[in-house]
Amino acid sequence: MENWKFDLRVLERFLQCGEITEKDYQSFLRQLEDLEGKYEESTLEELLPKGLINKMVGKAESDPEEKES
Repeated sequence: MENWKFDLRVLERFLQCGEITEKDYQSFLRQLEDLEGKYEESTLEELLPKGLINKMVGKAESDPEEKES
């Protein structure tokens, strides 16, 4: 079975229509690798472009306070 069918954005629909059974889903979950401790923590500021972060928090791109820093 294709892994994209287990994407949370479509999973509920596939479960409701019978495309995926609860047994299929439980089997998929058991096959996932345990990644505990095998990751690096990041902040949104590290991952997203500064312009997008400013837009998300409501700052204009040409905010004078930003230029002084």
